[in-house]
Amino acid sequence: MIAHRTAATTGHAERGATLVVLLVTIVFVSVMFSALLNYQSTALSAQTALAKRRNLDLAADSALDVGIAQLQKNATWGTASGQCAGTAAPGQTMATWRDPDANTDVTVSCYREAVSGGTEPRSVHLLARQGTSTIASADVKIYDLDGQAFVSTTRWERMT
Repeated sequence: MIAHRTAATTGHAERGATLVVLLVTIVFVSVMFSALLNYQSTALSAQTALAKRRNLDLAADSALDVGIAQLQKNATWGTASGQCAGTAAPGQTMATWRDPDANTDVTVSCYREAVSGGTEPRSVHLLARQGTSTIASADVKIYDLDGQAFVSTTRWERMT
């Protein structure tokens, strides 16, 4: 009879074990899900910031391309008597590039390098600016051949 009673008592003692295992499992899954959610949130924030910076860099590159096209089109730009006549940054505004992806305006300004003596080639510095911050710059040389301006980029830099 004692053996029978012990078996019955043992069965009742293990009844709550399933509940404890279930609660431990729920807590473990909740903690893992919370950590995964936090990781995904951080990754999404980093990806958003990277995409925003990439769009701004591309907008600056496009704006500098517009500035170079202006220099190629206008033979007097970069001369002492033409556009970009100043010799100090930020120089004269050439164009404003509205980039729909970056949702921002990037202004291109130029100033020439002060030269003494000959004027070939002309050196012009281009700045791509968002507000008052320079986000990219380029140095170009302008060669006049048969009345046509040829532009050679000597330096192209993104500011980080």
